[in-house]
Amino acid sequence: MASPQHAAVTFERRLREFLGVKKKQSGLAKPAAMDLAKLAAILQPGLRPTEALKVAMKFYVEAVLFLRDLPFDSEDDFIREFGSGERQVAQRVKALKQELQALREDTLELDPKKDDDEARQFLASLGFPWKQARTVLRNFLEYLNQPLPKEAYLANHPWPSADSILARCERVKDGRKVYALSKSLLEGIASYADRRRHYSRTKGHETRRKKNRQQKSSL
Repeated sequence: MASPQHAAVTFERRLREFLGVKKKQSGLAKPAAMDLAKLAAILQPGLRPTEALKVAMKFYVEAVLFLRDLPFDSEDDFIREFGSGERQVAQRVKALKQELQALREDTLELDPKKDDDEARQFLASLGFPWKQARTVLRNFLEYLNQPLPKEAYLANHPWPSADSILARCERVKDGRKVYALSKSLLEGIASYADRRRHYSRTKGHETRRKKNRQQKSSL
């Protein structure tokens, strides 16, 4: 009989294969009988086969729906959401170093005194047509002020404040303050805002669904 690790890997592979065709098909694909049997034996070895299979099928359905609802496409997104605290810190430090380097290379201007500028036009092309410069700056600070995991050990990863990073972006042009923001930084801000928007929509949907259930139960 295959080891539990092998069964888990096979099951995960079949889930990923299913998700790969999900875009073209509707409904839940049935898991392979042997994979379901192996999962049932791992999860509930002491139950009768029928009951154990029901438990395994529940895990299968939840796993498929969970993976389907994930808004992630890149490895960075998965590390940000599910990685260990140390991995998340290392990822953010690496990203910050890249951002600081990019500040010297490819930047777009954000001018709070103007109604429009290069930075806002670029963000609009990414799906965030923010009209106010202060909205861009607020999202800038929120993006860089994301809370670090509690278990993260930061002794080897000094993390500058969002305000200090913003200060490095400041420039003086014609006697007024403007900001030189890198395209990669703006892309990071847009990605962060997109995750927040997705979370807000998902939470709103869950709240409405819970409210509907409560209304039905009170009838």
